[in-house]
Amino acid sequence: PRTPVDNLWATPIAISYFTTRKLQNITVVSPDAGGVARAKMFREGLEAQGLRASLAMIIKQRAQNLGEDPGPSDLVGKVDGCDCIIVDDIIDTAGTLCDAANELISYGAKRVFAFAT
Repeated sequence: PRTPVDNLWATPIAISYFTTRKLQNITVVSPDAGGVARAKMFREGLEAQGLRASLAMIIKQRAQNLGEDPGPSDLVGKVDGCDCIIVDDIIDTAGTLCDAANELISYGAKRVFAFAT
């Protein structure tokens, strides 16, 4: 037997929320390379509501051996003086999300928000 399901998109609700936040110099950020398409779609949703936004991505270096600290991360894009929105899909321990937020602050982000589906 098959169980019918609906794929519910939370993105329109989040976009509606962020349009009320008086954001300036918006940058939508993917916390890893795998989420760039999701972040781009979110940015397009903001732009459809009249909010201009740029796109950035954090590239995480993986540890060589299990148990080692990962290497440094690289930021692709500009976040200095920006209101950043990290867009991610799943939050388990929030380690990636917190690391991304700290990374953005270290690069000069003015404020950091997060949205996860």
